Amino acid sequence: YVLTALGLYPLAPGSPNYVITSPVHDKAEIYTGGPGSGAHFTIVAEGNGPANKYIQSATFNGEPYDRPWITHSDLLSGGTLVLQMGAEPSDWGSMEPPPSLWLP
Repeated sequence: YVLTALGLYPLAPGSPNYVITSPVHDKAEIYTGGPGSGAHFTIVAEGNGPANKYIQSATFNGEPYDRPWITHSDLLSGGTLVLQMGAEPSDWGSMEPPPSLWLP
């Protein structure tokens, strides 16, 4: 539940990828580093609310982010994922599906 509430859904057991979904919270921060590293992964949902449940666009560390998934190593490295939320479905993330464990 915790990952899903943050807007991350584990793709499949053994996969290092998470599907990006609509978060429950407007902002969440995950401490990702070991002692003294200070690494954090932050998820910000701008315009989030019951009526705005669809991701319109995203940026990761200030750069446009079009993939509807993120890797575990990206999470561990830290950074900021900003999701622009809206009331209508969009085509954000539809161009690059998550990698499959079963297809070449």
